[in-house]
Amino acid sequence: MIHKQLDYYLTNNGWKKISTNIKEFALYSIQVNQQTYGISILDDCSGFLTHPLLLEHLLEQSESLFSNTPYPYQTLCIVLTNHLARTKTMMEGTHAKWLIDVSSSKLIIFENQPSDFFNLRPVIEQICNPEFDSATVINTTSSLVSSIRQKLATFWKANSAANFTIIVLNILAFLITEIIGNTEDPSFMHFCGAISSSDLFLSHEYFRTVSSIFLHFGVQHLLSNMIVLWALGTSLERLVGSIRYLAIYLISGIGANIVSMLWYWHNGEYYIVSAGASGAIFGVVGALLYIVLRNKGHINGISSRQLIWLCVFTFFHGLLSMGVNNSAHLAGLFIGMFCGIIFYRYNRN
Repeated sequence: MIHKQLDYYLTNNGWKKISTNIKEFALYSIQVNQQTYGISILDDCSGFLTHPLLLEHLLEQSESLFSNTPYPYQTLCIVLTNHLARTKTMMEGTHAKWLIDVSSSKLIIFENQPSDFFNLRPVIEQICNPEFDSATVINTTSSLVSSIRQKLATFWKANSAANFTIIVLNILAFLITEIIGNTEDPSFMHFCGAISSSDLFLSHEYFRTVSSIFLHFGVQHLLSNMIVLWALGTSLERLVGSIRYLAIYLISGIGANIVSMLWYWHNGEYYIVSAGASGAIFGVVGALLYIVLRNKGHINGISSRQLIWLCVFTFFHGLLSMGVNNSAHLAGLFIGMFCGIIFYRYNRN
């Protein structure tokens, strides 16, 4: 029973089991921080050890496997027995050894042996404890790691990795800019990466076509954009995939910035500072609108009527409000529809 519990613990915590041709002798190894560790478990309950040199011979043979690794190695042999007095006489030699008396469920470590090895002593002592709950101790590490992996995988799958990452980046950018300055101050926002037509066509600061997508003028601007992005971006990412979704988002955002800056430049508005994810988000809306229309007006609980009303309301609100970049919204919508035609058709084929 103890042998099986040790085997289960080691194999479920990163140790590699090395096959041997002796059923009473099991061998395990692990590499951590450019160091190789080896553990051998010998079951002497059936009286396998018939000569003191037999165990040393087995350990020398097993160590030859570790000596071929490029890293320094340490080894430990754990001997299981229910004939303590007889097995003690077989424990000669220079190799590190621990003894487990199966009949009394007791770990025995002699004075000249290591007091611990890879933090295994407390584990073995718990296994040897008559009140030991194997499921509790053996599965603790592996269950924790497995649970974390499963929860992360479920979270990413449910929330769409690319869209969630974009939202987090927008929030982080806002928090940083708000802490070091005033996000409602155009000059400060321009310093942080917002864009104007003179930046693009006179100074040729093309990086602003990207940086401005992740900046927002105040918390209300941020929240209104992120709510729409959370609601619609997740749906689009599930339809086209994370890579294509990211391409649609960035192409729409950059394209909307360029078109809106052309509009400002044409109207002589060279120094109006613009920022926000609205152009990219309208690209998401445009791509979704095309996909919904391709699917007879409905897909995944989204209808073409809902998207059209969202566009109409947003454009109408923009016309009645000051400081809204309507040209970026309109450009983002059509660029997003064009991206939807390209990427969704490719995805379906």
